[in-house]
Order: sequence, then structure tokens, then C-alpha cells
Amino acid sequence: MSGIGRNSRPQNQGIGNLAQGTAKLPLSSSISGVSNGNPVLVLNSSTGAGYIEAHNFSLGVIEELYLWCSNRTSSNALLTMSFGDNTFSGENIIVSMTAQQGLSLVYPGVPHQGNVAGTQKLYLRASAANTLNISGFVIRSYPFGGKNASSYGYFNQDANQ
Repeated sequence: MSGIGRNSRPQNQGIGNLAQGTAKLPLSSSISGVSNGNPVLVLNSSTGAGYIEAHNFSLGVIEELYLWCSNRTSSNALLTMSFGDNTFSGENIIVSMTAQQGLSLVYPGVPHQGNVAGTQKLYLRASAANTLNISGFVIRSYPFGGKNASSYGYFNQDANQ
């Protein structure tokens, strides 16, 4: 079998030896509802863990994250996004969601890569309980088969198009 289209670099273990091109995938979160595309309630600091883990970025690929948020209540609320820090003490992105606001794009396809430690995760929290819902997906781009991703990059469309 030819090496073309193969993805056998050691850091890509778990992705699959024949992974190539791009794929649109649900958020990796194990939270009920995220994997099937239904909106998921964003927790606030006074409920349970106080946050949700929305996505864990994969190693050996580039994942563009798209995230939409809605506010289902009659009060304004803030969505706080933290990458790799579930204490929200680092550099956060905060988005104001007005009352009864429908789906709004809050994270527009910014590319990310995972790390060996598996700590490249997106955490979300709301400023008030039972206010915000999120939905989203990632577009995963695989390295060109048999090529060094640092030199050759990643697919940005299906190789057959």
C-alpha cells in the first residue's frame, strides 16, 4: 500500500493511519447533548463544578472551533471562555449576551492544536445560572500523508476536490 494519504506520525496516534483531508466533528465534550448538536446549558460558578468542558483539542491535527451561544432568559449574561484553565484565572474571552438573544457566533473558527498532556481544552461558564446555551462543532484538518506538517501544513479541503 502506498504511503500517500497515510498519517502514521507517532504524535497522531488515535487519529487513524488513513486520516486525511478535513472532517466536521461534534465537540468532544462528554456533556449530554453536545455530541448530537443540541444546545447545552452552560453552568455558572454557583452550580456544580461551575463550568463545562466543551472541547478537548486533538494532538497532531488542527481543529477550527466554531461556537454559538444563546441567552434564554430575560436578563443579560456573560459567557466566559477559558482555554486550558478551568480556574478561569488566565486570559479569558468574555462575551456579553443580551436578554433573549438567539444563536450568536461567539468563537468564529479559530484554529487550535492539542498537546501531549491533553490539557488543551475549552472551558465555559456563565455569569448566572440557567441563562446560556451553547452549540458548536470543529473542523479538523489532517496533515498531508507522509509529510512533515511543520513544512507542508494541513489539508484545508477534501483532497479529491
